[in-house]
Amino acid sequence: MMQPIIGDGKSTILWFDNWMPVAPIIITKGENVISNVELGRDALVSSIVIGRNRKWPQA
Repeated sequence: MMQPIIGDGKSTILWFDNWMPVAPIIITKGENVISNVELGRDALVSSIVIGRNRKWPQA
């Protein structure tokens, strides 16, 4: 399965959009993943991307 192209991530919602290879994060990790990190429900993929790397916030 091809991973979607998200560009700069400024229009892709981190938890709910289908930008990961399998499914949206909310589907694979559940609702608690949002409350376990310091990002809101409306966080964008760009908030965790630095260059070509992902930097997940600490729980």
